[in-house]
Amino acid sequence: SGHWPTVPANPTQEDARAALAMLEDVFIDFPWEQPSGRSVAVAALLSILARPAVQGAVPAFILDANDSGFGKSLVADTICTIATGRDPAPVHYPSNQANADEEVEKILGGAAMGGAAVLCWDDLDVSNPFGGSAIQSVITTRDTRSFRILGKTGQVVLPWRAITLATGNNVQTTRDMERRVYRARIVAKWPSAAARPLDSYTHPERKGRLIEYVTEQRQALVIAALTVLRAYHLAGRPAVPGVIEHEGFEAWSRLVPSAIAWAGGASLSAHRPVSSSQRSPEQLALETVCAFWGALCETVAPGTGMLQVGGAVKFLYPCLLYTSDAADE
Repeated sequence: SGHWPTVPANPTQEDARAALAMLEDVFIDFPWEQPSGRSVAVAALLSILARPAVQGAVPAFILDANDSGFGKSLVADTICTIATGRDPAPVHYPSNQANADEEVEKILGGAAMGGAAVLCWDDLDVSNPFGGSAIQSVITTRDTRSFRILGKTGQVVLPWRAITLATGNNVQTTRDMERRVYRARIVAKWPSAAARPLDSYTHPERKGRLIEYVTEQRQALVIAALTVLRAYHLAGRPAVPGVIEHEGFEAWSRLVPSAIAWAGGASLSAHRPVSSSQRSPEQLALETVCAFWGALCETVAPGTGMLQVGGAVKFLYPCLLYTSDAADE
């Protein structure tokens, strides 16, 4: 509501830098593990505003913390208040793995029916990793998806445009979810939120009233976000060193992370979970073969690549070619 100022018609890169600095300043007082965590929060904000301009899927954003009370949910509230003018109305992610996909599917269907711009999963339980076929499917949805709607039979095809946020302490994800998310982690340096000294804040006057602050400044912050995006677009969306295109989210990569880096922000690549940290059972088995190869091998039949172990010929060499890591080893 109210009179909105006009987005600059021809913003420059310097305009984009100033606008990005204004946005990052909103998130400066959260105790991020890495300062670039601010860029992840800004990326989530820009993704909500830029979603209609992205012809493709948009990844999820996890706001993680090592302890309760240090602001992970407040980050989500702040992002949504700027982007939409209201809280995200967070939903509960099932704490029990049994029937979790079915429960998640119902929530997703309801969000799609309501045309949600944001879906925020709050307070993820560490005992049930975030992921599963239902949520993973919508995150990689380019446009529409088939949903089962609560109280109705059959499937309904609906547009899916919501940006997925999630908050929790020491959040765990499924292996297939890793490539679909960016994670910004808050690490507390104090025994409790109450023990945090006031002089540790860059803006102590905002303590306890950040939502009020961004509500008061919302028009200027939205204009700043649109300025970053518009300036980068009018510049021809140039390639930016250090920005790695995210497979499956290419259209988004060429807009949001690139615009942030072009405006002087940090690369988001450091906030992608490393999938190699959770190896598949097949890869672990092959690595075991490699590790004990010498102990098993008595002779190798010349020119065959076949091991003669205990008198029996084992066709192990072709198996090693399944993974490049094992083959290199």
